[in-house]
Amino acid sequence: MIRGSTLSTHLKEHKRKIEGEKTALSRAIVENETRLESLRRDEAKALARFAGVQLEDGGNLPASIRALIEDRDRAFEKATHALDIAEDEIRLLETQRTPLVADLEAAEAAHATKVAEIDGLIGADPRIAALRAEYEEIGRNLDAMADRHRRAEEDALEKGKDYEQDEFFAYLRNRGYGTDAYAGSGLFRTLDRWLCDLIGYREAAADYERLKSIPDWIATRLKELEDKRAERHGLIEQERARHSAALAPLLDAIKKAQQALSHHDAALQAARLNESTASKFVDAVAKGEDPMQRKIVSAMVEKIAAEKRESLRVLAGRTSSDEDDAALGEIEEIGRKRLRLATDADRMRSDLASVDRRIAAVGDVESRLKRKGWDKRAAEFNISDREHDDLILCLASGHMTADTFWVRLHSHYREPEPEFDHGTSGGRHQGTSGAGHTGGFGGGYVGGGITDWGTRTETRREESGTSSWNTGGGFGGRNDDDDRKTGGSDSWNTGGGFGGGSDNTSTGGGFGGDD
Repeated sequence: MIRGSTLSTHLKEHKRKIEGEKTALSRAIVENETRLESLRRDEAKALARFAGVQLEDGGNLPASIRALIEDRDRAFEKATHALDIAEDEIRLLETQRTPLVADLEAAEAAHATKVAEIDGLIGADPRIAALRAEYEEIGRNLDAMADRHRRAEEDALEKGKDYEQDEFFAYLRNRGYGTDAYAGSGLFRTLDRWLCDLIGYREAAADYERLKSIPDWIATRLKELEDKRAERHGLIEQERARHSAALAPLLDAIKKAQQALSHHDAALQAARLNESTASKFVDAVAKGEDPMQRKIVSAMVEKIAAEKRESLRVLAGRTSSDEDDAALGEIEEIGRKRLRLATDADRMRSDLASVDRRIAAVGDVESRLKRKGWDKRAAEFNISDREHDDLILCLASGHMTADTFWVRLHSHYREPEPEFDHGTSGGRHQGTSGAGHTGGFGGGYVGGGITDWGTRTETRREESGTSSWNTGGGFGGRNDDDDRKTGGSDSWNTGGGFGGGSDNTSTGGGFGGDD
């Protein structure tokens, strides 16, 4: 007998093994594809070598290849001509650049000379000298005034605390005493006047206001000095502009010389770019590395790859080089290797599909077990360990479908037996009095009734058809006076019961009793 939990565990183990097979097979497929890709690259190189020998020999080339070669030759001639033109243009532009540079340098030198002359005139101008002296003197006064303003703010902050922390002074000041804002009257006015005279508030308030106003007065003076210095600076710049008016034509000359040189350098840069482009193409053609040559080789490789091996042997035999023979031998060997790997790839893909089907079959059975609740320990199957192992092995190896496995498994399922409650007064069945329980395949239980000592005996019969009530026995009782031990206790005074027999008979009577 196999329990459902054991069956479920074995299915999971086999599924893990199959998934391990899938992982190994997938890895092998990837490695095979990697080797195939490497062989394809090697084959492409061998074909390119073979094509190179054929192109170098030049005989028996297809018309399409010859057309590409002619296009390349024309492009080479065009690039060579463009290179010659660009080189001549560069030499001419470099020669013309020299006087343009000289013009710019001369304009800059004339400007520098004039600037030095103007600086001398400005330095000797008495009006500018006086303005500069005033400007510098104002600057010194500004520095001193700024320091004085800073100290005045510090004094106002520190000394003002003495007034503000005096409670009587603060009281009168907050009420606006001595100002138009004061609104005291009657007794309060009298008391405020008495307090004012007592602490000398009028004099203290005047001193406090004077202390707080000093930083503002100094700030006003600072603003006046800054305006005055700005005015002197403006006058100095006006004088400098008057003297520097002669620089304008020289600045225009510099600007024009710079523009001429910049325009010339742009033309020179374009010529050098043309020369570089043509030179690179000519060098690439000389080395056989230009795009057109690659296109020719690619087209030749495509032609050669489409030819049969016998035709390639004929082409190789027409050249004097042995390199194409060696390349052909390599191509043939690579072809044999690729064929073997391609065959292996087809086989492994087929195996992978089979593995997927096996995983799906095991998963299908697992799902059915869970839906039926047969994956628990309580589920039982009348099947031997050997037959259980053979069934799972057939399913996991793909020799049995999930449907076939399920039919086989279902036929071995063991229905759970009904539960009984045994008491001390003869016992009773948890159901209709005396009724049996029909099994899953027809038939039922054949009961033997309640024995003398309150126990029960029963046998289980499985039949393939249907049946009537097949339970026998029943409740029995006795009376101590008769001294008959027919089962039960003193409380049960009935005898007989329901009787059951085979499919076509039923024995036993109804309820009976004795005194």
